[in-house]
Amino acid sequence: MCKKRFNTLFIALMLLSFMGCGKSSSQKENVNNDNPSPINISIKETNSDTSQIQSIVLEVYNATDINDETYINKSIIQTAILQKVDSRWNVQIEGLTHDKAYIFLIKAYKTTETKTENIIFTGIKTQEVTQNTKNIEIALTEHENVDNTEQPPYITDFNTTTQSDDKLILSFTIHNPNEHNLKWEIRNIETNETSSEFSTNLGNMNSLSKKFTLDYLVSISNKYLLIVTTQDSVLNYPFSINKETNIVTPPVNISNAIIKKTLQIKSYDELGDENNSSKDDGDYQKGQIPSYERNSTSTIVTDKVTKLMWQDNNNTLLKWEQADEYCDNSTLGGFNDWRLPTTSELDTIVAYYPTDTFSTTHPVLLDDIFEQRGTSTPKTKYWSSFKYQGVQNTNRAWYVDFTSGNHGDSTGNREGAYHVRCTRGTMTKPTFHKEITTGIVTDTLNNLEWQDNGVFIAESWNDALNRCENLVLGEAGNEKGWRLPNVNELKSLVKRTNTPRIHESFTSHPDFGNSFWSSTSYFNSHKFAFIVEVLFGSGQTVSHIDKSLVLPSIYSRCVRDAQ
Repeated sequence: MCKKRFNTLFIALMLLSFMGCGKSSSQKENVNNDNPSPINISIKETNSDTSQIQSIVLEVYNATDINDETYINKSIIQTAILQKVDSRWNVQIEGLTHDKAYIFLIKAYKTTETKTENIIFTGIKTQEVTQNTKNIEIALTEHENVDNTEQPPYITDFNTTTQSDDKLILSFTIHNPNEHNLKWEIRNIETNETSSEFSTNLGNMNSLSKKFTLDYLVSISNKYLLIVTTQDSVLNYPFSINKETNIVTPPVNISNAIIKKTLQIKSYDELGDENNSSKDDGDYQKGQIPSYERNSTSTIVTDKVTKLMWQDNNNTLLKWEQADEYCDNSTLGGFNDWRLPTTSELDTIVAYYPTDTFSTTHPVLLDDIFEQRGTSTPKTKYWSSFKYQGVQNTNRAWYVDFTSGNHGDSTGNREGAYHVRCTRGTMTKPTFHKEITTGIVTDTLNNLEWQDNGVFIAESWNDALNRCENLVLGEAGNEKGWRLPNVNELKSLVKRTNTPRIHESFTSHPDFGNSFWSSTSYFNSHKFAFIVEVLFGSGQTVSHIDKSLVLPSIYSRCVRDAQ
């Protein structure tokens, strides 16, 4: 009897033990999935000289599978800073889910400032994280900065003095950051005469100070152009001389900042009524003042802000290949370097608040200095130089439509006939870099800082204004000063070769839709505001919608002047 009870007890204990072990194993598995153990990320040893590395940052992205290495336009799910211990860089991270693939991106910098231009090595590895993953080693390769936009020449210290013989002394400094071969000349805009003096920088200096004597009293015209040329850029700086007072009006924009004011000068609330308390575009009025110079003889318009020159002498309708050839063969004004403009360049001459009655009665968003303004069919569509990059519909190219109200770009069949407005010169492109620790992207050209911390809220226009005004983002003591950007500031973020079509320094994107409120009210009905759309297939489209609407596809991305 005792033996039987003993056997029964033994069997029961065994069953309990078995059940307990099974439960413990299940609980342990759940614990591992919910709270995975730390993973050590380290840098694989290399033969390259890595002694210049001063800091290394790890970015982790979700991957669709182990073959996915595409991280551009994905949101960062985790970042970490590697530490150097006994000549090895490593860091421990937690929180990754088991049985899931991740992209591990390494950026090694030559300074402690984690700016894009300071990257010297990168490394990438896609790996599935399992319960057994304890270490991940990533190899480094030397980094070629594909987005390192070289800074073109620029001028400073533009001064004038008048001698007793009525000759004018111009002095200025040309800065040549890339030390490319450089030429400059001063040309009379109306007569097309050039100066007798000429200078060539052979590449062994990065700045050139020059004094130039100009006998302007013998000239018929008092308008001049300082042209600075390198192998990659042409910049045009118009200036004028008042012969009565000997006063020189220098170039409007000797910096290379390119974002213009929209010329909205009043503030409007959500209902479209004037309201001085509304922190909108009319209140801030940010950007360079639009300024143009027209040469009535050669019918050339010079943009004093972007330093581009524009053809304005015909309303020709051409197919895309014909338009490209037309500009390439043009010698208008004695220049032989005319070309089709890019979409971004065409964007810069849009006037969202046209001041002339002609624009308000005719569907064209152009400054009234442009006399050629399109025709009724196909209205105001102008070819750009940008061919459509899609796998399908390869016979298409991008155009910009200057139609009032809804302005943007789209693609048209290259066999179709649109207007042509040739350009010459070089417009400086913004350079962006993201500070990962703060979630702020800086535009060094236009001196702006952009919110990119992954917080996007579908909201009305007024709520977007208030949210940006109250946004707290940045380093301690430097967290305020944010505002809703105007429509020209938003357009500066567009990069049409990307998906979505926004600069790759911006790594945070809304889950649904990709449109953003601007602080600019629609000039013809102030209860509407402009939005900028950068969806995957749309390129860039500027349209206007009711300020009171709350749509799941329209968000805000705040901006402030660089601190």
